[in-house]
Amino acid sequence: MRVRIGWSGQQFEVATLDVSADPTRPNDAALDFIQGLNSPGTSNRPDPRFKAMVHRIQQHADNGPLTNKEHSRNVGDDLYEFKTRFGDRVLFFYDRRHRRRTVLVGGCLKSDFENAKQTSKRHEADWESWQGNHPWD
Repeated sequence: MRVRIGWSGQQFEVATLDVSADPTRPNDAALDFIQGLNSPGTSNRPDPRFKAMVHRIQQHADNGPLTNKEHSRNVGDDLYEFKTRFGDRVLFFYDRRHRRRTVLVGGCLKSDFENAKQTSKRHEADWESWQGNHPWD
């Protein structure tokens, strides 16, 4: 299990959580979801859904927590979400050991939110447990 820094800004670094034990076979649900939003079709321009989500994440990295509930909100149990108007959600938590790090743990469409929330909570607990056993990271 490890984090990979994906975005850096003035306020936060934003990482994704790879829950794989094998570094040659990553299992990074948040990054896979975000990259899956980019299906440009016939043009070479990024998909609007992809652009909207990346913009939300970069806003957070640059300016700190987003206060507009249309863009980000607390979903309970120290778990938060970035939202787009397209119904895309990326779930995250704040890393307790690295004050200015946000860790993305999963993504989903609005209609599948509850399943993604449960999976993300398990990943967060795994990360907290892993960090307790690896204090040098």
